[in-house]
Amino acid sequence: MLEGPNYQNYSNKALLEAFESIDRETYPERFSSLSAIMREKDLLVDTPEGLQVTNSALEEAYGPQVESEHMPSYTCEPPTPQYCDEGNYIPNEVPFNKRALNTIVALGIIVYGSYGLYIDELWVPLAKKLVVALSGLSAVVMSVAIVFAAAVLIVEIADHYDKRDNELTYYKAARFCRAAGYGSFGTAVLVALVTGDFYFI
Repeated sequence: MLEGPNYQNYSNKALLEAFESIDRETYPERFSSLSAIMREKDLLVDTPEGLQVTNSALEEAYGPQVESEHMPSYTCEPPTPQYCDEGNYIPNEVPFNKRALNTIVALGIIVYGSYGLYIDELWVPLAKKLVVALSGLSAVVMSVAIVFAAAVLIVEIADHYDKRDNELTYYKAARFCRAAGYGSFGTAVLVALVTGDFYFI
């Protein structure tokens, strides 16, 4: 019978890499041994969500940029909550310039969409040199897509100010708004093709 890895001789960085890559179902005994060693070295803490790598361990292995890179990700993989050595949750922090940009863009596209609805002529860029003007029902549906796009930006801002351990909830909300926005956009284009309420600019 082959022996498992000698985790005692692993560096902290190697332990973290092993923790991230090990197949826990296939090698439960190895995972248990690995977890025990990492607990002894204060690399892991027990949280309500399960075992979590400490932020100080990540900084030691990969450098201090890890903390600054801990940003909400609403269009990629689900966020991984971070915890300090004592097991306390570390809230997401969105830089002020990112919050300001999100606010400006969200308000801008909402005002733009509202004005387009008001004059019943909503200009929508489809490509670099292709802009279509929508009216009627297609413009209404496209404005819904604009609202969902703004919601994704607003959710990121809200996540910054909510210090509770529920960033995954915000992630799911943003993903829903993103999917709904794409769906509304596609529906608006189909409605425009069916009704003919559009023209190219």
